Amino acid sequence: MQRNRFVRVVFAIVAGLVFAASARAAPEILVLSNRADLISGGDALVEIKWPAGTDTNNAQVTLNGVSVKSAFATRNGHYTGLVTGLGNGDNVLTASPQGGTAAQITITNHPITGPILSGPHITPYECRLPDNNLVATGDADCSAMTQVEYFYASRSNTFKPLDHPTGRRPRDLVYTTTSDGNTVPYIVRASPPSRGRGGTASSWSPSAAAAQPSTTRAFKGSPPR
Repeated sequence: MQRNRFVRVVFAIVAGLVFAASARAAPEILVLSNRADLISGGDALVEIKWPAGTDTNNAQVTLNGVSVKSAFATRNGHYTGLVTGLGNGDNVLTASPQGGTAAQITITNHPITGPILSGPHITPYECRLPDNNLVATGDADCSAMTQVEYFYASRSNTFKPLDHPTGRRPRDLVYTTTSDGNTVPYIVRASPPSRGRGGTASSWSPSAAAAQPSTTRAFKGSPPR
């Protein structure tokens, strides 16, 4: 009887120590979009790893002192959210479990037109977006309008335009198997982004999240002749 009582007391002490350690542990904040000091465009995808036993319903997430908790939810076992409204410069994101230790991370946001690493924009500068089939927005930073096109792999070993990506599939559409073993329509989404007077064009399968970009090319707004 005394032995059982002793075991219960020891178990209660150990459980209390574990609980106290969890309560003292701080969350871990991860910026998934890029390095936290290289964010651009005013938003960032963030994951928060809470200490074991944290009640996320009572936890708080703030950006520069303003709650952004509504942007977060548990998705596929990960507590993630798209944090928007980042101002240019340093922004402080804070994750606070109820009764526990808070964690902070500084997210440095840059204008979507740059610069981020390259230094001030050079002048004069000749913008040649039309040479790369891009439509200029007309601003002073050689920005391009967002363009999205869809193509599909055909049985004739060529890629053909897909005008209605959510519509009926073409008869000569080819299927492919992804790296995780899923068989999906071989459809690629091409979207040439423009950042800081430069850009890339990449294509990937929108029906397979695990698929890697199939083609990538880079260019500048004023390419060499």
